[in-house]
Amino acid sequence: MYTRKAQNQRQCVTTNQILLPMNRFDENEIIDQIRNLDNKTIALFYSSYYPKVKKLVKSYSRYEIQADDVFQESLTKLIMNLKAEKFMKKSSLGTYFLSICRFTTLNMIRTKKPESDISKFQIPDIVESNSYEQIQLLRSVKSKMNRNCIEILDLRFSENSVSLEEIAREIDISYDNARQRFARCLKRLKAELISHPLYNEYFC
Repeated sequence: MYTRKAQNQRQCVTTNQILLPMNRFDENEIIDQIRNLDNKTIALFYSSYYPKVKKLVKSYSRYEIQADDVFQESLTKLIMNLKAEKFMKKSSLGTYFLSICRFTTLNMIRTKKPESDISKFQIPDIVESNSYEQIQLLRSVKSKMNRNCIEILDLRFSENSVSLEEIAREIDISYDNARQRFARCLKRLKAELISHPLYNEYFC
């Protein structure tokens, strides 16, 4: 597999062949070379981003997810998306790749733990992912929900992450009602998102 070959190339680099940082190269050129499976560029990409992927996976260490598996699967998805011209350049290539890694990790976790175990971080990760396609799909699904759900979800996942206590005061209901409404709306949002025809394309 080309990613394994690139990884082996990285491991064989000597002190006289140190790879330059990714930010020393034009991003459009990097995109073209990764799309064309240039092994040297992929090795450079591995050298630059594997430590970040390893750090990401380590934050979910209790699930026994392997950083190598996440990187391999995410890189394959990245290459497929670049070839299909799905990368809209709304963020940097690195940010886009790390958002793919994040959701690859969450998908691997989903196979190990029941859905309820990841409910506390799945939607916030989408909001913070900087992936244009993922955020647009989330907004589209949310817009079809009832007014009460849209209100409480917008407050909870706003940039300042309003607490349930503050939400209860804001919409003039009890804390228990706010907590129950948020849980119901979040469950419905997740169910609608996962059942959407574009979910597998953008998140898997």
